[in-house]
Amino acid sequence: MRRVKYILTALSVLLVLTGCHRIKLHDPDGGLYIDFAIDFNLKVDLAGDVDLEASQELKDKALGKMPEMVHVLFYDIESHELVYEDYLPPTGGFVQIDPGYYDVIAYGMGTMVTHVSENLRNRGLGKAYTSEKSSSPLSTRAETPSGAAIAEPEQIYVGRVERMEVPVHDREETIIHLHMDLEPLVESWTFIAYNISGLQYVKSLTVTMNAQAPDRYLWDGHRTVRPVNIDFPALVNPDTYSIKTVFNTFGKLPEFTGNAILEVTVSTEGGRFRWQYDVTEQWDNPDNTGHLIIVTEHIEIPEPGSGSDTGFGPGVENWNEHVIDITVGL
Repeated sequence: MRRVKYILTALSVLLVLTGCHRIKLHDPDGGLYIDFAIDFNLKVDLAGDVDLEASQELKDKALGKMPEMVHVLFYDIESHELVYEDYLPPTGGFVQIDPGYYDVIAYGMGTMVTHVSENLRNRGLGKAYTSEKSSSPLSTRAETPSGAAIAEPEQIYVGRVERMEVPVHDREETIIHLHMDLEPLVESWTFIAYNISGLQYVKSLTVTMNAQAPDRYLWDGHRTVRPVNIDFPALVNPDTYSIKTVFNTFGKLPEFTGNAILEVTVSTEGGRFRWQYDVTEQWDNPDNTGHLIIVTEHIEIPEPGSGSDTGFGPGVENWNEHVIDITVGL
């Protein structure tokens, strides 16, 4: 009985000692609290042409989702080498870093498609990118030197602060706060094609855009000079004879001197059909701040079995193609 009493007394002392122990959450001589503000406001007027509220899929594509975590990186302002990194909630948090001046990058994590390069040891090396695809349906007539294709990027939010000061402060002072805005790194565009008959026969539809950048760097937003294609789906509406979509891209390469081509590929029970739109003028127009591409040239998709299709059916291994040459510069 006495032994049990000794054990209980020892446990009581241990609980008192641990319960009164002061846990140091941060060093008042250094560090700061970062407040993140993620800008979910559209930078372009997509909603005027495509109702994002009516399509959660398109809304999520254009706006992205709240990141699970934010990766924040502090770089030496002279050598640009990584000094400190941390992972914080999307609302912000405390970082324990020595006083000094730093260049800071913060980006949201959690997208399944858009990745960030693992090589972040230098300020200029971090970039957002997506995986390459094995092939793209865009034909060689689209004037794209590279046949490479990448997955359409998901929205990612990035913030930057140049030469940020982490001051030395007295122990009596309150915690210093740094405000960082995280803004979209990926561009969103609207594509609408009117005056297309026969959409009721469409089983699947893919739109391909050429001359796109394969990535975008976090610090200064520049892109690797290597044009790639991006494929994306679109909504089909036979009642309005139209297809509409919002698509994401790292941007058209300024160095690309060829035409900007949108190619539409549809599959019906009768075969596969495709046509192209030359959208160079709209894409390169500096006044097109709404990132809107509209084409109105008439296209007719043949009815399966009408005699103008390929007669696709079970047992046919290879699909024949009908190529409809359309060049539209609006």
